Amino acid sequence: MNLTIGTTVYVVPALIASEVGRAALLSYMACAILMALVVLCFAEAGSRVPGSGGGYAWAYRAFGPFVAFLLGWTLYLGGLVLGAASVLQLFFRGAGALLPWVDEPLPHAMLVVVILATVAHLNVRGVRRSARMVEAVTLVKLTPLAVIIVTGAGGIVLSNLTIDRLPSLPQFGHSLFLVIFLFAGIENALLASGEVRNPARTIPRAVVVALGAVTLLYLSTHVVAQGVMGDALANGSPTPIADMAAIRIGGFGRALVLFAMIVAPLSYLLGEMLAAPRILFAMAESGILPKAIAAVHPTWHTPAPAIWLHATLVGAFVLTRSFEWLAVVSSVATLLAYLVCALATIRLRRMQVQDAGPPFELPGGIAIPAAASATMVALLFAARASELLAIGLLLAVGTTLYAIGGIRRRRVVAAPLPRELTSGMTDRATE
Repeated sequence: MNLTIGTTVYVVPALIASEVGRAALLSYMACAILMALVVLCFAEAGSRVPGSGGGYAWAYRAFGPFVAFLLGWTLYLGGLVLGAASVLQLFFRGAGALLPWVDEPLPHAMLVVVILATVAHLNVRGVRRSARMVEAVTLVKLTPLAVIIVTGAGGIVLSNLTIDRLPSLPQFGHSLFLVIFLFAGIENALLASGEVRNPARTIPRAVVVALGAVTLLYLSTHVVAQGVMGDALANGSPTPIADMAAIRIGGFGRALVLFAMIVAPLSYLLGEMLAAPRILFAMAESGILPKAIAAVHPTWHTPAPAIWLHATLVGAFVLTRSFEWLAVVSSVATLLAYLVCALATIRLRRMQVQDAGPPFELPGGIAIPAAASATMVALLFAARASELLAIGLLLAVGTTLYAIGGIRRRRVVAAPLPRELTSGMTDRATE
């Protein structure tokens, strides 16, 4: 739940309403059904291959290293980098509502550099310091939401929830990408499934309960927002939940939500910067990326080059793309990765893989993963040409990196990292 619920819940309801109007609730329910199919695939695949790595481990066993790398690359660049960039965009929506000068081009660019440099520096200095800061502000993103749902429920006008028109199929399909962006992240919890006790029982229960709770929270938020604001929700406000809070509570409610929109993205960036650069580090260590990226800091024993490279990539997208573009392209990339995981579930079942004893098996044979795969393929047709082009470029870059890495691995025998550095890094990671 913590990996899924983020600052986006304060903004996305208005974007979905602008796409499909009052039919937005249908988008939530359709996406919840799709995500239920997907997480059930996660449950079976995770119980068959419970090693750490989540979807990467399942794809590796089912389809081999190339497909697994492309899945990992897609989730890294499309999910983590674009996701982090979109979240930082939300910081500026909250800050800009309080301090309009931060939206000016020069202050905006300077703040992006300062924020990412600070977060990167904290992570270079060590895991423990960053983890403590994440823990200190995690509740900030949830407490205002709970207050708004409770106080807003009394102001719901039932006529505002009546669906007055049905959207076109392309509009409806495109709106699902925004809802998927809200749900994305639940798969990251399975990266550590190799350390889960009794995975055949624990993993299915965890993902189903988490999905149910997240769906209820998102539906409640949108029902309250649409019930209170009506058609005004679709007017494109950059801070719709803050506007609703102002209607129900006044200035204090608006300030509370804007405060959450400022602090919660920074909390997310701290946690994201803690994990995502380790993917670059692993790629470099395996020879896919240049070995220089696999270096560690001589004092803090953290993957400093990978951290700074990741911060640079996030900053480049923050400064060049809008939140809407980042959110949709990130969702399309995530959907593509989900499709590979669903197909891997079918393949693993046919291979009868069971690395940790009898696995959790979905009822109906391959019916659920097949239905999930077919739905996701159909949904990809709702993506716009520019969004599909971005995904095509992402996959082309990943394929090129994999090919260059293969040549490098054949030509160069890389020396191992000094023992004192690798052991130090392991100690820090454990902390």
